[in-house]
Amino acid sequence: GWCESTRDVHHITPISEGGQNKLNNVIVVCPNHHRMIHKNLISKDALLNALKLRLYHHPEYYLEQDA
Repeated sequence: GWCESTRDVHHITPISEGGQNKLNNVIVVCPNHHRMIHKNLISKDALLNALKLRLYHHPEYYLEQDA
């Protein structure tokens, strides 16, 4: 029941806990997975692993991190 045009951005470390709006702290997920994350049905370790895979496949996205 997910419309492919809808995406949610999830902060791995919430802004309220010192997280930043940087690529190494956000992941784009469908609304269903976003709800699962907030219900602790998807672990923080799984999200961090997804970020590592993104870095491996697209290291050019992280060049802005030092700016």
